[in-house]
Amino acid sequence: VEPNDTAAFAGGPYPGEVITASIRPAYDVDWFAITLDATASLTAEVIGTASFACVAGDIDSELWVTAGDGVTVLGHDDDVDAPGGNYCSRVSVPSLVAGTYLVTVSASQTYAPDVTFDYRLRVVLGPP
Repeated sequence: VEPNDTAAFAGGPYPGEVITASIRPAYDVDWFAITLDATASLTAEVIGTASFACVAGDIDSELWVTAGDGVTVLGHDDDVDAPGGNYCSRVSVPSLVAGTYLVTVSASQTYAPDVTFDYRLRVVLGPP
């Protein structure tokens, strides 16, 4: 997966695939490109690994889905359910037209910007 620290180096995953990646070193940002062949909804989710769980002190991720320009934010999430203890991230964006979109993963910029961790990223496409 690495290097994927800028939009220029963004690669997979393919929709439906789960890949393992890492936020390392501190302040790392991982970029992924997702290409849609037709209008669809897109859900991207950071999930735990065998070594890192979605709890404070392990994974505290932040997730963005942007247009192909890497600037226009279409969806963002810092914590799925912080009060319930889930510090991973999930974003769903409905009705995206065919094209390339970027998914960006980092440590929580607000709560834990310098934390490092391994994570899994799942991207799923569904009906618009």
